[in-house]
Amino acid sequence: MAWFSSKKTPSPAAAEPIPARGGEPGTEQPPEIEAPERALEVHISPAIDSEAPAPSEAPAPSVHAGRREPVPVFAGTRLGDDTTIIGGIVTASALWIAGRVEGDIASGAKVVIAAEGSVVGDVGAASVQVDEGGSVRGIVTAADVEIAGVVQGAVRASARLAVANSGRMLGDVTASSMQIDDGATLQGRCTMVRRPTPSPTGR
Repeated sequence: MAWFSSKKTPSPAAAEPIPARGGEPGTEQPPEIEAPERALEVHISPAIDSEAPAPSEAPAPSVHAGRREPVPVFAGTRLGDDTTIIGGIVTASALWIAGRVEGDIASGAKVVIAAEGSVVGDVGAASVQVDEGGSVRGIVTAADVEIAGVVQGAVRASARLAVANSGRMLGDVTASSMQIDDGATLQGRCTMVRRPTPSPTGR
């Protein structure tokens, strides 16, 4: 606690003439009226910083400040380019490979061998996609097969095989339909098979 005495200051009303109580014109108060001295109590607390914002004004820290949630680009299991797996993989979900797998792969969904990805082993899935820069050395078995990279081994596509202009297919091919773009490489025997027609009775 600290005590301060105020200085003698003129009254705010001293700047203008004030008529007398009787209301007679021309009668004025003396121009200067000194206010009586009085003590002002001022409490100073050194623990409070007047410039600091109140606790309610401070922004609440964000849980995700400085962190970005990853945006999924492939609905399935991802193997990054820093991953090497030695052994077989069996999964019911889709598989995206940017690393190296030395072993057979069996998937109930789609398998994508991305750029810089490589598989040394057989690949069996519902569909297989080999991107440009990716490679497979083994037998590929799927309903649909798309090749923009390199496949060294036989391909058995029960539905469709597509080889892009950047693709290289080095092995025998069996497919129901085939699309080979200009500039693609295909070295091997091609066998076209007819897709079985379902019976009207369902048998």
